[in-house]
Amino acid sequence: LALNLAPAKEPRRILDRLAGYTMSPLLWRKISPGLSAGRVQSVGLALIVRRERLRLAFVSAEYFDLRALLFAPQASASRGDSQAFSATLVEAFGKRVASGRDFDSQGNLTGGGTGPAALRPGYDDTEEETDTLSHSAAPAADGRKVVRIDEAMAAGLAMELRKAGTEWKVAKIDKRKQNRKPPVPFITSTLQQEANRKLGMSSKETMRNAQGLYEQGFITYMRTDNPVLSASAIKISRECVAQLYGPEHLPPADAAARAVKKPKGSQEAHEPIRPALAEDAAAAGGAQMFRAPGETGLSGRPFALYELIFQRTLASVMVDAELDLTTASIRAKPPGGATEPAVFRASGKIIRKYGWMRAYQLGSDAADAAAQALPPLEEKQLLGCRQVTPEGHTTKAPARYTEASFIKELEALGIGRPSTYAQILETLKDRDYVMLDGKALCPSLTAFVVIGLLEDRFKDFVDTAFTARMEERLDEIARGSADKESYLAEYYLGQGGLRSLVETQEAMIDSDSARRARLPFLDSPVTNPGNITVFVGPYGPYAIKPVKGMESLKAKLPPGMCTDVTKLSVEKLEACIEAKQGEFNGTLLGNHPDDAEPVLLKFGPFGTYVQKGIDGAEGEPKPKRVSIPEGEELSIRFEDALLYLALPRVVCQHPELGGDIKAGLSKNGPFVLHANGYRSLGPGDHVLTISPERAIELVDKVKARVASSNTLAILGAHSGKNVSVVDGRFGPYIKHGSTNARLPLMYRDMPHECPLDEAIEAVKEKEKEGPKGRFGRAKAGSKTKAKPAAKATAGSKTAKSSKSAKPAASGVVAKKRAKTSFLFFCQEKRAAVAATGLAFGDIQKELSVQWKGLDEGGRAPYEEMSSLEKLRYSEEWSAESESDAPPSPPATARVAAPVKRASPVRAKKAVKKAGAAKKGTAAKRGGA
Repeated sequence: LALNLAPAKEPRRILDRLAGYTMSPLLWRKISPGLSAGRVQSVGLALIVRRERLRLAFVSAEYFDLRALLFAPQASASRGDSQAFSATLVEAFGKRVASGRDFDSQGNLTGGGTGPAALRPGYDDTEEETDTLSHSAAPAADGRKVVRIDEAMAAGLAMELRKAGTEWKVAKIDKRKQNRKPPVPFITSTLQQEANRKLGMSSKETMRNAQGLYEQGFITYMRTDNPVLSASAIKISRECVAQLYGPEHLPPADAAARAVKKPKGSQEAHEPIRPALAEDAAAAGGAQMFRAPGETGLSGRPFALYELIFQRTLASVMVDAELDLTTASIRAKPPGGATEPAVFRASGKIIRKYGWMRAYQLGSDAADAAAQALPPLEEKQLLGCRQVTPEGHTTKAPARYTEASFIKELEALGIGRPSTYAQILETLKDRDYVMLDGKALCPSLTAFVVIGLLEDRFKDFVDTAFTARMEERLDEIARGSADKESYLAEYYLGQGGLRSLVETQEAMIDSDSARRARLPFLDSPVTNPGNITVFVGPYGPYAIKPVKGMESLKAKLPPGMCTDVTKLSVEKLEACIEAKQGEFNGTLLGNHPDDAEPVLLKFGPFGTYVQKGIDGAEGEPKPKRVSIPEGEELSIRFEDALLYLALPRVVCQHPELGGDIKAGLSKNGPFVLHANGYRSLGPGDHVLTISPERAIELVDKVKARVASSNTLAILGAHSGKNVSVVDGRFGPYIKHGSTNARLPLMYRDMPHECPLDEAIEAVKEKEKEGPKGRFGRAKAGSKTKAKPAAKATAGSKTAKSSKSAKPAASGVVAKKRAKTSFLFFCQEKRAAVAATGLAFGDIQKELSVQWKGLDEGGRAPYEEMSSLEKLRYSEEWSAESESDAPPSPPATARVAAPVKRASPVRAKKAVKKAGAAKKGTAAKRGGA
């Protein structure tokens, strides 16, 4: 036994608690209660905040290039337009054309210049004789000068190259081959990254589903840092590959156990995350194999995650993928020789051998598959040009971290353990340090304040290198080469340790300074002339604006405004402060024309909104409030506010379904509403100006879209709501609004064939029963009430409870239900389809396909048979009901009221309550 590994987790756990329990109270006292700091959590938050600072300080730059659509005349004549390919301008005027990498974070060209003015449209050489290249072109890192092309110059150059007689010639061709190694099997961190990137699952959701798969025996243990498969797992993986993709996709047996780079500090306590062996096959004496995803019986997210693990495991033992890369340099020379030749570059990529990419694709592999393929080209070959188009580009700020890239960064820096990454992310979200903007991790204003304080006073606490060295020391303790007690004492109690550092610094920290948010646009007097400062205090974020000779103006900021600091601006802060100082605690836009009530613009906890009227006393009705879309709080006019207060508005009538289509706003954003359902508006739609055509289009998308992943069929509409068949836990059922009814048994295998009238009938019968409680009893206060029982005659026996009463043997005659036209068709054609050897489920599918392929004439005989049977059953039921109807009871008959029977759960609670009361009474008597 490696006894040093068993207690190795103790110093890590103690260290985490020492850091968190010492630093978090400091944040409570200096900033706000409820905040937290941690050994790894704070470093991770610092990474996110620092990336956001780079984004805030980033200045974008605009540049242009040209894209030409070329073709090889000989190949085009024989193969058609499929041989056309695109090329991008890379050199002009003898200088390299600037691209995004030539600009710094402030939008400056590191090796810059502009082109000759003669190529600008409308150029007049008498206006200014200045050679812009002579003084502004600078050498790039590779020694060549770089030219920056603007929009006007790109248009002029494109005009030159479009002229008849421009020569397009292949100057150089570079061909090379590329082999791509298969990815290694999943470990905890890479599984979280790929599940987030490919399936959109958070780290927490990934680990929860992986835990379920492990507990059900579908995968191996999911907390591992070892990417090396065992010899038996490699053998089984190779057998699966040979069976599914063929033996040509397998490398030699000795090459399967290739050298794999292991993560730093890997403990190798478990195998990688791979499918578990199918126990049923092994028990039956068959070969050991992994379960194929379709054989697991899984569905939804667990199925998608298992499929990902299955594909990755097989791909790890397959042959390399082979690609052919081709780069062609093409020289374009305008006629006359007035302009230097321009150089374009075209790149092509062909996957010559897919190899492991047959089983699994990374993000870059999907781009490879969609890349263009160049036609056969030779040097000095003449090409044809179809068009030359200027294209504008803008440099982009560094991308925010996603959960996948954040975990990858932590792993690369050696911070934390793979098993803790999901918990770190959840802690950051729970503390409101980080919000999700799509997949991106967006730091809040509170995160900026906390990291600002830690960076000012406790640099090592948020230093990635210091934390990585700490992880190395902890790994040394796990290996037995370091003593845990001495290290913990050094970290916490030693000279310059955490405890003494916190005690020393706390007395020096000013709370106002610690609570201040330091943002680039607030620190500059150019962008912030009013010297507004933003703070995060015990009661949330607030802004202060100093006023000369008066008390500073102060306003509490809406929390929604502070979740993403990129949405903060000096203008918004000014508007918020102004609104808080007004007579009505809001900005007065005007008085409503109907009743002269004030229309106010206000800032609330959930964003900006307009309000009609003033706030009354507690208990009085609240005035009408309507949220306004984000970004309009500074430009909203009084006329727009009136339109928002009139929402929801009727846009039009649906031409086919009938009924009003309305547009409105909710907490989830703008929407259109129809009896068929809701649909959110797109980025280009506005709730006040959406056209009837666009509204109808969105409603039709709701109609065509399956309401949820478990909806099997939408049968139609009834009372303004959809009637659909939903796949539930115990099989398919009919759903209409909040009513769930049983699906007739005959339609279990073909729910889409259930007629709408039968579904509506089932819904009505269910609604008559009234809502049910947990144990099948009718809920208190339900609309369906029990009829009062008639009084019983003297000497009559007490009637049994209505719950245990059985229906009489003779009485109401059950109405037979006729077969539908589809069932008559199945009855006639089933034998012929079954003779083909299909399974039962496939027989039903084939019958459904054949039925859908029939025209009206083909369905007519079966519909006639169904109609005749319905008529016959209806006549028989009417006759039997009249002859077998039971005699009505005498008017004087009385029936005793049903005896209420307490459920076992209620009975136990009553006994327990009585016992407790009895003990309490005895105690009182004893005390007396």
